Amino acid sequence: MAGYIRELISIKKKAIDNFIRQAGYLLPGRYHIDSSLTMIYHENDPEGYMKARSFLHTSSINLLLRCLLMILKVLCFRHQIHVESSSDQDGNEQGFCGTVCIIGIAKSSGKVFDFNSGRVLTYYADADEFSSVLTNHAYYSRYFLQPSVLYFSSQELITVEEYIESKHARLWTEDEFSAVARDVLSRYTAYLSSKIGNQCSEKIWVYDLVRDKARKYKINKLILSQIKPELLQTAFPCTRLHGDLWPSNILLKADSGEIRYIDFEMSDSYIFFYDILWFLCAYAFIDNDFFLLGKYLSGEYDGYLDACFKACGMEFIPEYRLDYINIAFLCYSARVWSIEGICIRLRAYNRYRRFLKKINTYMLGSSHG
Repeated sequence: MAGYIRELISIKKKAIDNFIRQAGYLLPGRYHIDSSLTMIYHENDPEGYMKARSFLHTSSINLLLRCLLMILKVLCFRHQIHVESSSDQDGNEQGFCGTVCIIGIAKSSGKVFDFNSGRVLTYYADADEFSSVLTNHAYYSRYFLQPSVLYFSSQELITVEEYIESKHARLWTEDEFSAVARDVLSRYTAYLSSKIGNQCSEKIWVYDLVRDKARKYKINKLILSQIKPELLQTAFPCTRLHGDLWPSNILLKADSGEIRYIDFEMSDSYIFFYDILWFLCAYAFIDNDFFLLGKYLSGEYDGYLDACFKACGMEFIPEYRLDYINIAFLCYSARVWSIEGICIRLRAYNRYRRFLKKINTYMLGSSHG
């Protein structure tokens, strides 16, 4: 735990230092850091603060972590940040004047919002992260609509994108969830059927998603125990995917209902159906909202999944519906939970066990209905 706290403090302090370095793109004045250490906002822009706050999915932050962050803010971080007017602002050719910043939870990068001009500036911790973002934007743009990149600087390690006035996923209606799901599934069907998306460079046995010591972790043993033996010995094709596709990384335009995809930072090679299953399961796992997962469990999306599996040379078997969910979570665990400390792994174990019970309860209720 002590190591986690030290790392968290280091990441947040670097993110704040990087924020201050963006002074040429900020409205001069006094800024405050919120209690969750995820937002820095100008004291004269409360409306912008509330607008940016709506982007954050704070319900996924447990009470213990909230309390820890509040204590760290008091003990380790300044209460106010003064941004002075400088010559850099005069040289800001983009006319960008941000007032609110969201800093990363696990990285020292951040997003600065200029709501007046409708733009978002992202600053990056290093050149590799900056380059990866531009590469991913170009790679996926043919199949997944994204906010336009208006400007970028490899010297300053920044990008400026259009700001999308969107409706947060927590406020979507069931019709809007259904529309987004159809967009996701149709786009992945097209992507996996294309020469780009179907470049399955490797296959991986399900059992090998976690290796060596990680197989002994309680969370991974639990997930592995839920997967039928024949699928544990099945090799699934892997291809390049978003890596963190859930409703909060999809923008639904408030005025037109148009859809945009964001935050491809975790893009990598995954089992080909990982993005789809994570998208359909995420809100059930995090918020106990079974609307999308329920449609998957009822077979409503089988046509899309059958097409995606066929595009990758596999057969979608409805009897393995729950197994596919567990395989997707094993992918997630391999990337996230397995590299965390024992406290986070234990919390994930208890949470996933409750999730499995909720699925069984939901399916039992559906069968009786």
